[in-house]
Amino acid sequence: IIRNRVISSIEKATGVSVEDPWRDPNAPHWFVAELAGLVERIFFTIVVATGLTGVAPAMIAWIGIKGIVHWQVFKEDLGNQKIAFSFIGVLGTMVSLLVAIACGVYLKNLP
Repeated sequence: IIRNRVISSIEKATGVSVEDPWRDPNAPHWFVAELAGLVERIFFTIVVATGLTGVAPAMIAWIGIKGIVHWQVFKEDLGNQKIAFSFIGVLGTMVSLLVAIACGVYLKNLP
């Protein structure tokens, strides 16, 4: 959901329509991508809320891992759009992690 909003925002800002293969709800990878995003938000929300150390390096490593995966997936499939899609994936992950941080901080500060 967050990823689609980031793509829509980029399309509105640039006026260029982006053909995104991940948007097809009939494709099996769509479910996996949404599930991974949900799990990462829940995981990092819990980690932030419990106050464990090493959260920032773990988040940076996760962004790096997903960036490499996106680059490999789109490298062969989309030609010239590969860079845009790999960066959109990284931006989507960063927004997702910001949501997790905000939720974790909120839960940590509950009375």
